[in-house]
Amino acid sequence: MTTDAFDWARDQMCVTFTRVLDPAEVFARYGADPARSRLLDADAASDLPTGQFAAGAVSLLRSGRLGDWTFCVEEDGVIGS
Repeated sequence: MTTDAFDWARDQMCVTFTRVLDPAEVFARYGADPARSRLLDADAASDLPTGQFAAGAVSLLRSGRLGDWTFCVEEDGVIGS
């Protein structure tokens, strides 16, 4: 395994775990529009723009659910923190 496999560990990221809320509600609490969400694999998601832009910070949010728990991983951002 190359060190490139661990590039994600050097980036800014925030992981939240929430009970009872679905992924759309978690997105909304981050200030994102759940209607704009779509299913993407990791490669397609990593091609999306993130960072600081003239209109403000843009984070990549990835969310899923396991039982009563919803997780949200925010890559290249700190809105969740």
